[in-house]
Amino acid sequence: MIARNEYTKNELKNPIDCSLFYLALKKKTVLQGLWRMATWNREQGATLRFLANNFEDPKWRTAALKNAYALMSKRRFGMSSSTPSRGTYQHRSDKRAEYAAAFFLLADHLHDAVNVCLNQLKDLQLAIAVARVSEGDSGPVLRRLLEEEVLTIAAQEGNRWLASWAFWMLHRRDMAVRALIVSAADMLEKRQQVFLLAPTLLSPVHVFQSSQLINEPRRPCTPSWKHRARQTSSRGCS
Repeated sequence: MIARNEYTKNELKNPIDCSLFYLALKKKTVLQGLWRMATWNREQGATLRFLANNFEDPKWRTAALKNAYALMSKRRFGMSSSTPSRGTYQHRSDKRAEYAAAFFLLADHLHDAVNVCLNQLKDLQLAIAVARVSEGDSGPVLRRLLEEEVLTIAAQEGNRWLASWAFWMLHRRDMAVRALIVSAADMLEKRQQVFLLAPTLLSPVHVFQSSQLINEPRRPCTPSWKHRARQTSSRGCS
């Protein structure tokens, strides 16, 4: 649906606008069909010849990677004095970055495509969508995105709902529930305390876990809790 909407949003239907989405969906043949109809586009012939190749072959993956980097280079240095306005340049620049991400997908470099969405397009939702569509909900790229980006943002903003969703996607149902209970203020305060203890060793997942352990009230040492007191002796019991 999103891919089709991107293609039809302008009167001049441009396959470039929807390339990222169709390649994330692994529907290269659909994209080729759209390019066949784009007779007005001067890149039609070259693009169709390029897409006709087998991208399981390392040779063509390397070629796709070179195209991605070339587009990123044009994005950085493509501004000319004849550009009508900064807004127009920014739009063209973002389109180049999005098209570069599409070529990263052709090259089987999902990690790089997601990084373009994050760092150049500044679009976390797009990065998550591309990762989920490309590798499913249990892939390593999505996991890294949730741990390193989403949970970090949730901690910085004190967004318990975002943290809960991220933990749920990480199959940490226990932490998903805990994230809704801990207040945003406590979450941020304990996060800072934990980073002071081990700023380079803890991932955002460990930060949330540790912050909630710190926040958890101590239980009295009664006979029924002896076995648990032994297991948690490092936390202390007085």
